[in-house]
Amino acid sequence: MKGTPRGWVTGLPNRGEGARAGPGRARRPPIGNARTDRLPAKMAWLWSKKSRKLELPPEEEQRWSVAQAEHDGVVLVVRCNETAGEWAGHAELPVKLGFAIPLNRPNPGGLPNPAENAELGEVEDLIARLVPAAAVGVHALTLTTGETKELVFYIAPGADIAKLHDDIREQVASHDVQCLAVEDRKWRTYRAFAPGA
Repeated sequence: MKGTPRGWVTGLPNRGEGARAGPGRARRPPIGNARTDRLPAKMAWLWSKKSRKLELPPEEEQRWSVAQAEHDGVVLVVRCNETAGEWAGHAELPVKLGFAIPLNRPNPGGLPNPAENAELGEVEDLIARLVPAAAVGVHALTLTTGETKELVFYIAPGADIAKLHDDIREQVASHDVQCLAVEDRKWRTYRAFAPGA
C-alpha cells in the first residue's frame, strides 16, 4: 500500500512512502503536530497544545497511601496523595509550596512522640484548610521524621504566599512553621516519593 499514511501518532506517511524530506520540512514531525482526531478522547489531550482543564476532586475523594522507610538510620513516614499523581506536571500547577515544621522535642532516628504528633496533626489540618482557601492546588505529600514534618502542595502561580504564611504563623502557637515556594514544573519532589510515578 504505497503512499498510505502509516504514522500512528501523526497520520503522515513514513519516509520513503510519499513523504517529502527537504528544506522547510522536517523528516519527522514533532509530537506537538500530532493529529488527535484518531485518538480516544482521554488520550487526545496528551498531544494537544491545550492542557487538560484543571478539575481537582474534593479532598474527601482523594486517595492517600502511607509508607515507612529507613535510610542511614533515619525513619521516614511518607503519606502520598495518589490522586495528585493524575495531575503531576500539570501546566497550571507549577509551584511547589512546602511547609516545614521542626519538632519541639526532636527524636533523631525515630518518630515524633505521641503528644507532639497530635499537635503536629492539628497544625497539618490547619495548613490543609488554609492553603486551598488561598490558592488553587493540591496537597501532594506529607513527610515525617523524628526531627520535622513537611507538607508539600502543588499550586497555581499568583497566590500571596507571604500572607498565607503569616496567617498560618498567627494561628499556630505550638510550633515554628517555615515556608518555601519554588518552581517545580515536573513535580520532581512528588515523583521522588510517589509509588509508580
